Amino acid sequence: MSPAKAVPDAFITNIFNPKVILLFIALMPQFVRPGKGDVPWQLATLGATLFVINVAWHLLLVAAAETARLWLDRPSVQRALSWGTGAILFGFAALLIVDYVI
Repeated sequence: MSPAKAVPDAFITNIFNPKVILLFIALMPQFVRPGKGDVPWQLATLGATLFVINVAWHLLLVAAAETARLWLDRPSVQRALSWGTGAILFGFAALLIVDYVI
């Protein structure tokens, strides 16, 4: 999926996610001080701050996932994972045999 298609889909999903709405309604009023200025402006500022932090976090996750994908795509890593998985399965089989015999 291209980023041009993924970003609007993710935005719509988050906007209509009831958990996000409930989190915003439950937590944000605790940080608003009516005596410090316009309440809707404070809520908008908090929402924008949350949005910026969320975008930065997801960009970091995407970069980490891409790096992991490139590393896992290497044939030597796939071979090592196959051998390691096989060794673990053989170990489990040995434990089952020992448990069954004893």
